[in-house]
Amino acid sequence: MTDTHSTAQFTLDHNQTMNKTSIDKISNNMMNKTTNKTKLSILAGSLLLPTLLISSMAMANTTVNDCDKLAAHPANKDNPSGVTGVDWDDLNSAAAIAACQQALSTDSNNPRYLFQLGRAYDKAENYTEALTWYKKAAAQNYAPAQSNLGLMYENGKGVSQSDSEAVAWYRKAAAQNYAPAQSNLGTMYRDGKGVTQSDSEAVVWFRKAAEQGDAYAQKNLGDLYRDGKGVTQSDSEAVAWYRKAAAQGNAKAQNNLGYMYEFGRGVTQSYREAVAWYRKAAEQGNALANAEAQKNLGRMYEDGKGVTQSDSEAVAWYRKAVGRGNAEAQNNLGMMYKDGRGVSQSDSEAVVWFRKAAEQGYAPAQKNLGAMYKDGKGVTQSDIEALAWYRKAAEQGDSEAAEWYHKIFYAQVQAMAATTSSSSSSSSGAGGKVISMRHYATHRTFTTYLVKCKNGFNPLVSINDSGKVWWTSANGGQSSMQVGISVQEGAERSCQ
Repeated sequence: MTDTHSTAQFTLDHNQTMNKTSIDKISNNMMNKTTNKTKLSILAGSLLLPTLLISSMAMANTTVNDCDKLAAHPANKDNPSGVTGVDWDDLNSAAAIAACQQALSTDSNNPRYLFQLGRAYDKAENYTEALTWYKKAAAQNYAPAQSNLGLMYENGKGVSQSDSEAVAWYRKAAAQNYAPAQSNLGTMYRDGKGVTQSDSEAVVWFRKAAEQGDAYAQKNLGDLYRDGKGVTQSDSEAVAWYRKAAAQGNAKAQNNLGYMYEFGRGVTQSYREAVAWYRKAAEQGNALANAEAQKNLGRMYEDGKGVTQSDSEAVAWYRKAVGRGNAEAQNNLGMMYKDGRGVSQSDSEAVVWFRKAAEQGYAPAQKNLGAMYKDGKGVTQSDIEALAWYRKAAEQGDSEAAEWYHKIFYAQVQAMAATTSSSSSSSSGAGGKVISMRHYATHRTFTTYLVKCKNGFNPLVSINDSGKVWWTSANGGQSSMQVGISVQEGAERSCQ
């Protein structure tokens, strides 16, 4: 309630000035003539009245009630003394709504209560009501409400999604030094949402929030130091910020600190310390952020790093992480099923988990799923499916997947080369290297053609949905990719 406090202070100062003038006049009269003591007493009593009224107002605004106890935001500096706030996961929306409605029945324009009622409705996923109460508080320039309005716009809850509107509300709150809004504004600059992407601007806003103790901003500032984005790269600075956030229980920071210990970045390398931090994050059972730590702890058990090696423990932690959709854990659990480690061997179960991770775009899982189709393990054998998944992984830079893609393609080319005919051909014309080109296969994201070259080679050329042309030489050697050329030009180049 910063604005209410400021107004009260201004009113108090103004009244004190006016009363001092009256006293000066009375003192002058007393010097010249006898003063009516009763009148002076009444006047002196009147001097106390504004102060008493203002004190009562301040007491009313800072009185702790159930609305504060059940719905206060932990980062709100306007919280009454002794109110630490309620974390989102711990907020009981039904109880908080009832308590804040009761509080507003006696103080209907209190922005803190308006905001807290909005927060309770937000947790209940009644976004229409949440928006209504946030706006009432934001109309009084109440920073926490402005920040949460920004979140509503960023996530499209109760309003049409708009990054630019989100940024506008975050700026209003950030200008009042509200740390969560500064942190959110930093995220928008980091990700280029609603603003021109700028790591240096992200650093500015993350630092403002981090220096106020915002754990999310501290973790994000650590990330930027670790990666050297917007700042000079510094593992030691990254570790320092991770420690601050980790001390507040931020699971992502705890996990990242574990990573720094595992690989000896900014600290002396220690698997035991890495495991300790991974475990702190992994055991925060109510946080989505800990899935990465659960996966990492599974890895440590699988590899026996910092702990006694245990496949069953590895599987247990992988299962926790896959429950939150972690793609790497899904792939790792697939490998455990494929190899029969910590679980009964099952190719079909391996395929299930490889597919879940592959469909999230995780390249190692795409390669593994390609291998299962290639070998017909857990699925019906299919070179077409194998090629499709190997291609996805290869386009993300997986060299082993690219190698298998070449081998399967070339094996099929060799099998078809002697009998191929130009059912749909495109001649290169005089001086060209291509005799003909025919449709070979249509995959999920690309189409492949079989090329017949004048030099006797029979390579393959593909074009994907984004217009990237990809070809493999007829002898199964190194392949090439290029954007901005036609599939016919790719065919010419494949015949080199």
